[in-house]
Order: sequence, then C-alpha cells, then structure tokens
Amino acid sequence: MHSNLRRSDDHMVDDLMKHDSLVLAALRQRGLTDLTTIGCWPFAPGYFGTPEEAGLRLARASCQTFHGVYNTEARPIEGLVAVVDLDARKILRVIDTGPVPVPAGPVDFDDESLGARPDNPHPMTIELPNGPGFTLDGHEVSWDHWKLHFRIDPRRGVIVSLVRYHDGDLWRSVLYQGSLSEIFVPYQSPSEGWYMRTFLDAGENAAEADGLPNTVEPGIDCPAYAVYVGMVNADEDGLPFQRARVACLFERAGGEVAWRHGDWQGVSGRPRRDLVLRWIATIGNYDYVFDWVFRQDGAIRVEVGATGIVEVAGAQSRTAALAQGSDTA
Repeated sequence: MHSNLRRSDDHMVDDLMKHDSLVLAALRQRGLTDLTTIGCWPFAPGYFGTPEEAGLRLARASCQTFHGVYNTEARPIEGLVAVVDLDARKILRVIDTGPVPVPAGPVDFDDESLGARPDNPHPMTIELPNGPGFTLDGHEVSWDHWKLHFRIDPRRGVIVSLVRYHDGDLWRSVLYQGSLSEIFVPYQSPSEGWYMRTFLDAGENAAEADGLPNTVEPGIDCPAYAVYVGMVNADEDGLPFQRARVACLFERAGGEVAWRHGDWQGVSGRPRRDLVLRWIATIGNYDYVFDWVFRQDGAIRVEVGATGIVEVAGAQSRTAALAQGSDTA
C-alpha cells in the first residue's frame, strides 16, 4: 500500500539506516565513512501487490551526501536502497546493486554559489493607488462579475466553492466546488532504485510537509501588492499550529488583449485583467505552482507550473577518455 509519510518518519529512518550493518558496509565500499555528511530519507513506493506489502506501512529509503553542498538532490548515493517497515521501525532488507560514483561539480543555486548576477537596468513597478480591485470578506471574494468562496486545506490546497458569475440580473452558478485531486509522478525507470517511484505526491506527503500548501514569499512567489492568506493546520499529534501566507490573491494585467478589432474607424478593444488565486506545494525537490484564474469574460482557468531542483540519478561514466583515466571528457 502507499505510505502516508509523517515528519517523524524522516528522523527515524535516517537513524535506522546509519545503524544498520549492511548499510554501513555498503557506504564503506563506496568510500563514505563520515555519517555527519550523509542524510537518508524515506519515500513512499508504488504498490505492486507483493506479499511483502500486505498490511504494512512501507517505505523505501535512499541516501545522499551533502559534503560541501546544500543541494543533496544532486549528490545521490546510487545503488543503495532499503525497505523499511515504518510502524515496526525496522529495516526489512537492504538492496545494493553496486557502487556508483557520486556526481561531482557545482550543483548549488544560491546567490553565493552562482556569483553576482547583473541587475535589471530597467526596474518595473506596479501601483494600486485605489487599492485592490477586489474585496475579501473573510474567505469570500468579490471581483468584477465574480463571487466565490475559498478555503485552504492541508491535503488539497486551495478549495474554491460557490463560484458565481453575475449575468444581467442573475447570479449564475458556475462551479460548486473545485480543488486538487492528486499529483501522480511516475519515474518509469526500470532500475532497482527507481522503478518503484510512482509518487502520489498530495496523498503521501501532505502530513510530512505539515500540510501541502507552502509559505509564499512576497515579490518572489506572488506580487508584492498581493493579499496574503494563512491557515491553521494540525500536526501529526493533532495539535493546531498557524501557517502564514500559504495563498495569495491578486489582479494581473500583463498587457494581454481581451478583445480588439480594427477597421476604417480605428481600433476598438479592451485590455485583459485577471484575478489570480495562487498557492504553491513544495514536495521534496519539486515546487508546484497552482493558479485559479478568473477572467472578465466568464472563463475560469486552472494553471499549473513546476519548478524547483532536479533530482539526479548517479551513473557510471561511459566516456572513453574518462575510462582511460583522463580528467577531461
């Protein structure tokens, strides 16, 4: 079955891996003996109907090294995987397909690692002298011809409901309720350490991440002029805690055309303006950006973007020059 990971599972699995004799032997075979520079984490494997999986909350665990870097996703200890029974707190078996060199080279993306970047010589500013064009009453939004309610759920992110559009004298019901269903990420690699990675990111990781929505930063994730909304969530022990700025609401006018027509009399048209309700889920190395976009023409768009850091798989070099001992490819 798929595992619903909890935050406490991370520390437990890391400790199990670093005290297992087979894991330690595999690390030594790879020349890795400083456990303070190694981190091991569980991930929920796909379900394959094997007897081993029946009735157990299982995870697979792999390790990475962060010696000299913070982006461990680019420093995998390839070929070493453990099957862990999370509830029994024990390693069922260790799979070692043989040493693979840990990738080398620069991998970090912070300003110090990348060096100075040229500043934009032409700054852009957006001003709202009369404030936002929408009103927010609790969690009910009114904007242009739209009215809607939204709430923030730790497992599904932003949930919009009772969406209505004012058409003449009528408030037309457009959408009763809408939200994220799931995020399915199959890696589809046949290798031992990767074939079982068929993640259901929302269902498997919402508890581990203290809720799926991540904090959004003004000026980076959302415009600085946006209105920000927080949420109350419960930790794995059922205790409530506050998370600030997990969604943002803003108007967007990027120079797009809503409608135009040119004839002998000239050009008639209207610029396009949207209302955007945004939230972001950070799951491991992935960052998913979700936008509910409400347009003045009565259309609703759901836009999803992906960013973050690429997780790499280690591989033996197949370059002839490297195989002969040269340090150039």
